[in-house]
Amino acid sequence: MIEERALVVTFVRLKLALVRNGVRQSTGRSAAFVGTMAVVALFGVLGLLGLVALRCLRW
Repeated sequence: MIEERALVVTFVRLKLALVRNGVRQSTGRSAAFVGTMAVVALFGVLGLLGLVALRCLRW
């Protein structure tokens, strides 16, 4: 279990470093990154609202 966690932590750090380096290289990449984050957040919020609506409207 501990080895898996260490592996996940290492992978996440590597991924974040790659994202930061990629975003630093150009403004177009920065805009794409921010746009993607906004779309993902919107998708998550809509999914959450859908689940809440299903719970409130169940018969």
